[in-house]
Amino acid sequence: MSDEPKHRSRRWIGWALVVVFVLYPLSVGPAARLCTGSDSQWAVAVFRIVYAPIDLVRFLIPPMDDGYFWYESLWLPSPAH
Repeated sequence: MSDEPKHRSRRWIGWALVVVFVLYPLSVGPAARLCTGSDSQWAVAVFRIVYAPIDLVRFLIPPMDDGYFWYESLWLPSPAH
């Protein structure tokens, strides 16, 4: 018997973990940028729904707010003075 199916399933799990714990949180900046440029209410609603788990983590772990807002500020246009 070959161990190939077992290796494939482990590889799939590894990629899924990378997506969930790395790419998903990093996508909040570009998504916020897209919502900022859009006047559409549905875009903001979708953003809030998709990133609700991140908001929950920020609520449960308050120090995460600083890092979140710093990262989001890298993507958002600076306010006019």
